[in-house]
Amino acid sequence: MSMNPKVKATWVAALRSGEYQQGREQLKCDAEFCCLGVLCDLYAKEHGVAFDFGLYGGGGDDELPSSLVLEWAGLDSEDPQVEIDGARQNVSVHNDGAGTRSKTFAQIADAIEGQL
Repeated sequence: MSMNPKVKATWVAALRSGEYQQGREQLKCDAEFCCLGVLCDLYAKEHGVAFDFGLYGGGGDDELPSSLVLEWAGLDSEDPQVEIDGARQNVSVHNDGAGTRSKTFAQIADAIEGQL
């Protein structure tokens, strides 16, 4: 399954927009989002519903998107891998900097645009 081009363009634009403050280790915490949380928020906005971990986080998970979001986005993985600066990692690892330096939303957006 390849990513839905419309959703990808919207996600990439949102990551680059400056509208979202980057957070770590959760889809959303207060006003901060991880890159996957931005995707979940876009799903919620498009469907006219409130952001809800119970519905948009996988099984109430606060770290990864649910199957509803994945199906809408056309993603095979709840945490797809992209390469940035020679390191192929899950987007959440690039976002959070787990064991490495975290990447900006702009860097993650470039990788998503070119690789997913």
